[in-house]
Amino acid sequence: MIRDLREYSPDTTVQADICVIGAGAAGITLARELASGNRQICLVDGGGLDYGFPDSQELYQGESVGAPVSLIGGRLRFLGGSTNHWGGRCAPLQEIDFRRREWIAHSGWPFDRRELDPYYARARVMAGFPSNWLSDPATLAALNDSLPAIDTARILPFLWHYTPATPGFAGWNWGKAYKSVLQDSPHINTLLHANFTAFST
Repeated sequence: MIRDLREYSPDTTVQADICVIGAGAAGITLARELASGNRQICLVDGGGLDYGFPDSQELYQGESVGAPVSLIGGRLRFLGGSTNHWGGRCAPLQEIDFRRREWIAHSGWPFDRRELDPYYARARVMAGFPSNWLSDPATLAALNDSLPAIDTARILPFLWHYTPATPGFAGWNWGKAYKSVLQDSPHINTLLHANFTAFST
């Protein structure tokens, strides 16, 4: 079910086996995966069903110490999270992303990219792709196209895949795509306008 926490009295206790904080792409995916084992999941989000609560959005206010990005403009606080302005652009990590590079501190992963393949397959389904992606060369061949001439020793090209628009599934907008799934699930209790404030033991 989907409920608004503001409808609850202040002394209400919500029981769940697992609480997932944030109802964006990651939160909705985790809630669905965890609920498949008949566990009771509480999925909480600080926003509502739609954008329109600037006081909530302003909780993202902050300063970026890395890349100069807008913390308020780059993310959205309502059901579906930042998929509400995402556009559905997807691509797998490349082999080079997993390699240790001496000139990059802390680079390298403890496993190679192939270990993610079964998870990529499941993620494609979750994002609304009707089938596995073709390899980049096979995609270009199917499109009867080619990449422009570049120095591949310095630049590694890759293709983006965009979530398709299919009847009844807005895969680029997970608030719309999964609203009915969350509403009808007997194992997921989605609470909106529910800001996480602290852990307690």
